[in-house]
Parts: sequence; structure tokens; C-alpha cells
Amino acid sequence: SSGINAEWPLRPGENTFSEVGVALTLSCTVQGDAGTTITWTKTVEGVESNPTPETPTFPTSLETSSELRISSAQLSDSGSYKCSANFGATTVESTVATVTVLDIGISEDPVKIGFLAGEDASLSCKVKNPTDNPATVSWILATANGDEVVEDQYIQWANESPVGTSTLVYDSATHDNAGVYKCKADYTVDGKTYSRESTPVDLFIRELQQKLDEIALVKLPADTTKVFTCTYKGDDGIENIKWNLKKKKVPTGQKLR
Repeated sequence: SSGINAEWPLRPGENTFSEVGVALTLSCTVQGDAGTTITWTKTVEGVESNPTPETPTFPTSLETSSELRISSAQLSDSGSYKCSANFGATTVESTVATVTVLDIGISEDPVKIGFLAGEDASLSCKVKNPTDNPATVSWILATANGDEVVEDQYIQWANESPVGTSTLVYDSATHDNAGVYKCKADYTVDGKTYSRESTPVDLFIRELQQKLDEIALVKLPADTTKVFTCTYKGDDGIENIKWNLKKKKVPTGQKLR
């Protein structure tokens, strides 16, 4: 007797999920005469094509095996797959399995940024949305005792956008908010959880103190030297400090008061 059995990552007829860039192998084993011809069919929106499988193997005289290997899955590999075996004048088909390739992860990492103490500080990362179930995003702070989740956010995507933005905000930031952060996106698809993390990024909270000698009007004789100082206090170095000079025009014949 002749028969056919398609072996998949999940049982035939169920949805199979893969990820962009991940290798995917679909196997089909036919019970029947050796030398049976096996054909693969992929269907996307009613359009059929015939992917080229690896060279069939013959484990026993009564089995023929064929593998359809996708070395790096892409979105275009999504579709409905089945294999069929030809026994002379008879053709037997497997059940259909739907393969969905997911493009998940962080599309844009947060960037290193600094804020002044007392200002509102924020970090943002952009997260991909490949399914109808938006990801849950966690903001994680690296501490001496390990990673600490500081906030969980459930991101909603507007107008079916493929990318959503998660923003961590500190009102009136202090030095306690400074540190190394990353965002982590968790996706739940068909009962399985996929997780992706951004690259770590530094959040700096700076204190800027200005001290100007004699902030009131300073009268200086010509050709004399006066030193004004501006003191910076913060977590790291800065590139430069800019000074602004506002001149007061004194009309001819009048003295500066």
C-alpha cells in the first residue's frame, strides 16, 4: 500500500512560525515505492509556486524523503506549503501547513543622551510589530545586583503601523535616574514568547552650576583684566562651555551708570 506523511516543526495542518533570518526546514516522508517523485507547492493569496527541495533521499526501499530548506527565512517565505507524491498514475498529497515568518525586534535603539538635573529626562526605542498582538516593552536598568525592570509598557500601534515607539520618562530627573538602560520587547505568538533587547545606552543626568563674580554691573577701566568663572558639575565631561556677551551701547556724551 502507498501513503504519505509530512513531518513539520509542528504537526501538519497547524500554523508554523519562524523568524526573519532563521533557518527553516520542512520535511516530507513518503511511505511507498522507492523512487517516488515528490513535489512541493507553496500558495500565497491563491498563487501557486513550486519551491525546489533538496535532492530526495531513500532511507529504505519503502520510503522516500524530501526536505525543503530555507537557509535564512524572509517575509516572502510566508505561505501555505504541502508536498505531493507521484506513484505512477496516482498522486497523494499531504495536509497543508501555514508558515508565517515574523519580523520581530528593535528597529531603532535608544541613543546616549544627557539631561540637566530637574529637567524631564527620557529614552525612546522603536519596536517592530509583526502581529495583531502588540509587544510588551520593559525598560531595564543595569545595577550592581543585576538587571532591574524599572517600567513595563504595553505598546499600541496606531493605524496599523509596522513600528511602535516606547518612551521611558523621568519627571524632574535626579542623579538616581542616571545609569545604563536597555529596552526589551516580548512578543507572544501562538502561545510562544519571543524576546528581543536593544543595545545598552547611557542616560546621564548633569548638574550645571554657574557662578559669576559680580553679576551686577561691573565697571572696568580700559586695558584692565577681569576674570569671570563658570563652574560645571556633572557625571561626565562636556565638550565646551559657551559664553555670551551682551553689550550696552552708551550714547555719545553720556556716562555709563
